[in-house]
Amino acid sequence: MNESVGVIILTCNRLKLLKITLCKVLAQTHKSIQVLVVDNHSQDGTREYLDLMDNIEKIYLSENTGPAGGFYEGVKYFAEKTNVDYVWMMDDDFFPFDSCLEILLNSTNDKTVVFPYIREKDFATRRMPGWWGVLIPMQVIKHVGYPRKDFFSGPRIRNT
Repeated sequence: MNESVGVIILTCNRLKLLKITLCKVLAQTHKSIQVLVVDNHSQDGTREYLDLMDNIEKIYLSENTGPAGGFYEGVKYFAEKTNVDYVWMMDDDFFPFDSCLEILLNSTNDKTVVFPYIREKDFATRRMPGWWGVLIPMQVIKHVGYPRKDFFSGPRIRNT
């Protein structure tokens, strides 16, 4: 198995969680990965921390564009600047076990999107994980296109 995988980790103001996710991703048994952190305009020291890391790529957004905007930028990066076979997308609070990526790769092909079962803190399994660990073949991305960045409507303000 020599498929190359671009890993997109989206973060915004959750440096403590991001550090755990990075450790978990970098410890994967499948080693042919390129890690990209898309920082959705964090203000908590995330940029300063990431600037010290040479083994990952970074995109720093000038405003919070939400998950759709952040993943759009990450997918675009891997589609236009690399030759990866798959893109593995996750938020900064996804903590994959060490063989998660290997199992996902063994469960897919170049036309099938897969995602892991997600175990919550209360041990309930989430079957529709959203952005938590979805693995998308680059062939699918080239056929379907990038995530729609306009799906983010901005922060919701409640009038009380």
